[in-house]
Amino acid sequence: MDTNQDLQSIQQVESLCSQAESALDILKTYSQNKIDRIVAVMAEAGFNAARYLAEEAVRETGFGIVKDKMIKNQFATRNIHNFIRN
Repeated sequence: MDTNQDLQSIQQVESLCSQAESALDILKTYSQNKIDRIVAVMAEAGFNAARYLAEEAVRETGFGIVKDKMIKNQFATRNIHNFIRN
């Protein structure tokens, strides 16, 4: 294993966690209505990118079938959002 790359990965994770904590502090100030709108936009963006994300996952990992991953991505975005939004 490349120790230098491992250290870089750990630093990247720490940086991303710090950014996530900062984002959470901001999100805590938002109304439920604003959070609901943000989640709706995120779900729709994920749905619209379902094919691209599926293709990238198969390309990167060498596993799976694009069509199957696309269906999973669509379900995990729009369908789940429709289920939890109310």
